[in-house]
Amino acid sequence: MDVQCRLATEHELSKLQQFLTTHYLPNLDIFTSLGLPADSKEVQDYLYYSLQEGISQQATVVATNQHGEIVGLSVNHAVEDEPKHDDIDIDAWDPSVRSGVEAFLAFANELQKDLKLLIPKECKRVLLISMLSVDKSFGRQGVGRKLLDASAESAKKNGFDAAVALSVSIASQNLFKKLGYSVVNVVKHEDFVSEEGKRLINCRDGTEEGQLVFLSL
Repeated sequence: MDVQCRLATEHELSKLQQFLTTHYLPNLDIFTSLGLPADSKEVQDYLYYSLQEGISQQATVVATNQHGEIVGLSVNHAVEDEPKHDDIDIDAWDPSVRSGVEAFLAFANELQKDLKLLIPKECKRVLLISMLSVDKSFGRQGVGRKLLDASAESAKKNGFDAAVALSVSIASQNLFKKLGYSVVNVVKHEDFVSEEGKRLINCRDGTEEGQLVFLSL
């Protein structure tokens, strides 16, 4: 299988957004659990701005086959400062108050909370791997590993000290473990509940927690 990895470019932003809509969102159980329709404006806006930022920072990596078709994508960002957090208590989340994307971001922010305290203090510039997606027809062919290796290699060349990733599926958690990433923070799904105490995240693949994983470069 001839798959090449390279940095994503601004001119293909719309194609990358469509790739995530087709291959990432429908297979991400946490999004499905939170009732996030892939074609909704809030979801599409989230994808657009996340991609735009990752491309402008020359951090996002795309995998293509021998025909130049996109078969995988790692949406990456530079973490220069602490992530911005809303004053949200995820142990008492009222889904009627905020939108689905805000619920997901609250979960992601909780994973990244106190990031600089979770990783070695000598790591000043950190790459955040926020979304990793592979076309199912190219599954189990090492595309995800190639994307992560290319992301780490590019980051190291550009002065990054470490990489962290938001890992919210069984498949990604197993992959990061194989590649030597260590778990530095965990948010249990059972703690993410509504005001009535109803659990909001129920993943079909059996994932019971989100993980923040770390690799020194």
